[in-house]
Formats: sequence, structure tokens, C-alpha cells
Amino acid sequence: YLRAQRFIQNGEFEKALAGLTRCISAEPKYLDAYIARGFVYSRMGNLDLAVKEYDKVLSIAPLNPVALSNKGFCFYKQERYEEALNLLNKACELDPERSDFLSNRAEVQLKLGN
Repeated sequence: YLRAQRFIQNGEFEKALAGLTRCISAEPKYLDAYIARGFVYSRMGNLDLAVKEYDKVLSIAPLNPVALSNKGFCFYKQERYEEALNLLNKACELDPERSDFLSNRAEVQLKLGN
């Protein structure tokens, strides 16, 4: 997992995906690996696959604020603003100290004219 994180930091997304997939194969409930894989997919522009990764996390841990926020941000990028706002509101309620959650929510609110 840590090696995959280094690949992510270096922009080596294909290598990161391979490492994260190995992590998940070895430990299918390793939620951080799914979240990281979703992040990689989103950075590669494959938002649908990213959302699927976040959905896997949320099926195991429905109140995971990072998965909620990241899925919400994917919806924002897909211009699904209402759905994005609902997820980001939940993420902010669960972890109100996360400035990235708050700024993502603010971006969506601007798009909605709130």
C-alpha cells in the first residue's frame, strides 16, 4: 500500500493501480486501498470506475467520510451537482474539520447558486 502511495505521489498511476489491486486481492476489506484506487481512477479521468470503488467502501462502511466526499467530488466533475452536494454535506457532518470537504462543498454550492 505504501509503495502504491508513492507511485500516486509521483503520478505513476498504472503502477499504483497494480499495487492497489494486489493489496485488495490479499485483503478484500482494506478500505483505504479501495479509496486510493478510486482516487487514481479519478485522476486518470475514469470517474465511473472511481465511483464504483467508493461504492465498494460505502457498502462496507456507509459512513466513511472520505469515500462520501470523494464520490461527491466525482459527481461534481460529472455535473451531478445535487447528488454531489448531498454526499458532501454528509461528509462534512461526519468530519467537520476537513477543509478539503468544506472547500469541495463550497465549489458545488457555487455551481448551484447557493
